[in-house]
Amino acid sequence: MDIELSKKKIAYKIKTARELAHKTQVLMAKELNIARQTYLDIENGKTSAKTTTLLEIAEITKMPIMWFLEDSRDHADYQSVRDSKDVMDFMMVISKLPEPARIELLKNSTQMASMMVSFRNKVASERETDSLHRFRVVSGVC
Repeated sequence: MDIELSKKKIAYKIKTARELAHKTQVLMAKELNIARQTYLDIENGKTSAKTTTLLEIAEITKMPIMWFLEDSRDHADYQSVRDSKDVMDFMMVISKLPEPARIELLKNSTQMASMMVSFRNKVASERETDSLHRFRVVSGVC
């Protein structure tokens, strides 16, 4: 891949990550401890971000570092990337719990998921019944 094109893609992702994190360019530069103009040059693709700077940007914006580096064509679903990182972070925290706590958490999570599925099915069934009733009223079948 062309190095300039790659630099532009990474710069675009840096800008996107910043915007998704609801941070200004000034705030990003301050959190990175670099000059505002240096940050602007990185975000505009005029300058390549150092590896350490890119790692810090990933941490600040809560985006996985690989997201900045991968050469994917579809960048539409940024929220799922962030959600995936949140899930991975959550799993890391859980993995550090003692085994009895993990087992109890798993039991409770399974019960909660089962309740959510039952509730969703009940709501869907009620909507179908309501829709069928409205159809009958409108069509004069009642």
